[in-house]
Amino acid sequence: MTKADDTIKAERNAKAAERMRKWRAANPQSPDQRAKAAEKSRKWRQVNKQRHQAYMRAWRDANREKVSFYQRARRQKARAAKNEARTD
Repeated sequence: MTKADDTIKAERNAKAAERMRKWRAANPQSPDQRAKAAEKSRKWRQVNKQRHQAYMRAWRDANREKVSFYQRARRQKARAAKNEARTD
């Protein structure tokens, strides 16, 4: 496969995912379906403990970067407000 084929395939997958998200928003799961999906994922996590732990570790690492970015921005904003209050 060429790079163009990979790009086309990725775009196609993205469009399909967007259609699915729109469809799911218009057709939410019933409580029974939600319970079945939760049970299925619970079983998967029990059977694949190491994969789940690795996935969660990676998710936390990525999320930690986002959280620290927003925390820094919030601190800078608070510092700026505090400095502005002092100068008034």
